[in-house]
Amino acid sequence: YEENSNDPLLNFRMGECYIKVKEMDKALKHLESVEGLDSLAYRDLFLLLGQAYHYEGRVDEAIDAFYNYKDQLEKRKIKLSDSEKHYVNVLLKQCLTAKELMKNPVNVKIKNVGKNINSEYTDANPSITADGKTLIFTSRRPGTTGGKIDPSVEEYYDDIYMSKWDDKTNSWGPCTQLKEPINTDGHDANLSITPDGTKIFLYKNIRGETKSGDIYISEIEDDGSWGNPKPFENEYVNSTYFESSAVISADGNKMFFVSERERGGYGNGDIYVSEKVGEVWGKPENLGPVVNSVEDEIGIFIHPDGKTLFFTSKGHNTMGGYDVFMTVLEDGVWSVPVNLGYPINTTKDEIHFVFTTDRQTAYQTSNRDEAMGKYDILEIDMSNYFEENTQIDKDVAESFTGPVLSILKGAVVDAVTSKPISTNIKITDLANKEEKIVTSNQKCEYFITLPAEKKYEIQVEAPGYKPLNVKFKLPVGEGDTYVLTKHLVLTKK
Repeated sequence: YEENSNDPLLNFRMGECYIKVKEMDKALKHLESVEGLDSLAYRDLFLLLGQAYHYEGRVDEAIDAFYNYKDQLEKRKIKLSDSEKHYVNVLLKQCLTAKELMKNPVNVKIKNVGKNINSEYTDANPSITADGKTLIFTSRRPGTTGGKIDPSVEEYYDDIYMSKWDDKTNSWGPCTQLKEPINTDGHDANLSITPDGTKIFLYKNIRGETKSGDIYISEIEDDGSWGNPKPFENEYVNSTYFESSAVISADGNKMFFVSERERGGYGNGDIYVSEKVGEVWGKPENLGPVVNSVEDEIGIFIHPDGKTLFFTSKGHNTMGGYDVFMTVLEDGVWSVPVNLGYPINTTKDEIHFVFTTDRQTAYQTSNRDEAMGKYDILEIDMSNYFEENTQIDKDVAESFTGPVLSILKGAVVDAVTSKPISTNIKITDLANKEEKIVTSNQKCEYFITLPAEKKYEIQVEAPGYKPLNVKFKLPVGEGDTYVLTKHLVLTKK
């Protein structure tokens, strides 16, 4: 290239190559030097320029380039295929969406979570517990288990890391790498940690076992270590296709996941939900065409309120690349997804968005320019987001910003022996009589998030024991999410 730096065809091809690896600043350096040349060899010059400008957030220049591309083809009487026309129109639509959203930014403050979490490599997939004290994420950094680089992506194999919130410094502490059997010498990616912090959903692709990659689950042991990951127990979840995301509701009764299975799907990766009745998981249901687009949906998170779903999509009204969207379940129907707006979303990729129980802080993965590495985890102050956001439907905003949530947790035990008792727990809101059923886990512990400053009644029945009724008021936290621990002690008949 040094000897032929003025060769237009060479610059055009160099620009093409840099676009494929998303090094758009380098692509523009080469492509802009080719402008003005009228040759069929450069038929897609304006298309490539538009892609590069779009990715770099220079949306006005991108829009001009795409219109120039259309005009140039029309003058030359060159017809595009239907798929090519659709592609250009989608890019134009994304640029127009980006222009509108960038003109009306949402009121948030975004910062990098810092060196205790992020590295100069890829750091992604943040997930937090409902109490906001534990964060896990995936990283492709040196020191990965096995120490190898995946030649297909030229990055280290994924490993899972954990950080604990430090109340003294009001920040996340230094992260630690989870040990085997969680991390192996292959790709081990965090999908989510359960709200109670006792289980981790992870992605594994084991040669000869997992087809295109499956969802596994690991449970915390009594000594604090993590158990051997096992395929998720619902026989309908893992398939011969790629399953990329998984998250469970705070009450443990709904599991959302993403799959590229063909049957019943609307796009490349679709969001499904499976409901648990007693100890049995039901067949997954597709969330439908309102939520799932014809493009990719990934990176899902169900808020502890149990009805607000955040996800990442390349479809809907994205600004370009992956954007974060929100949908709320009301009366059994998911609302039309809402783009969370700029600067939460940009023309680059924003994925794996998670939200604290108190609705004040969010975390997401992005490859925007400020990143320390290829992808970084960002912290977003959302405290003023809903108050001043006119792009969010008022009913949707009010539904999500409803009562403050607190955490109720505990164990069910025998009054004499203190042995754990496995059973269902019914919790009734004494004001509106709304009932929730929680099933205790293998250690007979239960966990649920509920609207705070309300009165409830707990009812527990187990074979051979007297029924237990307990009335209580659930307080609200000051600063942190309030956690009420209430052990349920049963007496034999």
